[in-house]
Amino acid sequence: EANLLLIEAIPPKHKKARQLVIALNDAYGLAGLSTGQSLDLKEEKPKTLKELEIIHANKTGALFQAAVILPGLLADAPKRELGWLSAYARNLGLAFQVKDDLLDGQSSSVTGKDTHQDEDKINFVNLIGVAASEKLYEDLMQAALAQLEPFGKSSFHLRALTHVIWKRQA
Repeated sequence: EANLLLIEAIPPKHKKARQLVIALNDAYGLAGLSTGQSLDLKEEKPKTLKELEIIHANKTGALFQAAVILPGLLADAPKRELGWLSAYARNLGLAFQVKDDLLDGQSSSVTGKDTHQDEDKINFVNLIGVAASEKLYEDLMQAALAQLEPFGKSSFHLRALTHVIWKRQA
């Protein structure tokens, strides 16, 4: 990948810059968004919840992870904390996608978008149903918040973001 060539061009003394490019590559490259998009566009659609979660962990989840991991790297967060942040973002990203699928079936006057615009695509709602999707959403949001517990009060802004996403209606 081009990003990996870029890493080679960054002098070793610029460790932080190398870490950031690697994190971006993880999010947008073959380990993340590119793979998720490729799986999503395959003719053979996901048949299990696990397959669908893999797609969205590599799409929405990867985007959320980059948004959280990059600041963590800039702040020199220890590896253990980066792991918590990564798990937080992965759960939040998946939850965001589940909510998006739930909202897709609602009235356009509530969401502001065409209803059933993803009707022909396999999504969480048409794979496992509304009730199971709502439960999965709640479980993922709780799991995301649990990953922030070790940070205590310093996770205030991430907790606030999580609650905004939790209550979103569009």
